[in-house]
Amino acid sequence: SFFFTGCKSNLINKHNPNPNISRNQLTDIPDRIGNLSNLTHLDISSNRLSTLPDWIGILRNLTTL
Repeated sequence: SFFFTGCKSNLINKHNPNPNISRNQLTDIPDRIGNLSNLTHLDISSNRLSTLPDWIGILRNLTTL
């Protein structure tokens, strides 16, 4: 399991293929999400993101951002 300080939806792991990190006031998407190769949906709404990380393009199964 991976835990991220500051996230209200703390549990992000390989057994949860679509973690919800919305509404957490994040300024960056946690790098460990880039290791979730089966990720198909990532809700990043209601955060404080100004850019997306470069690794977002390697998530080949990601269809909804």
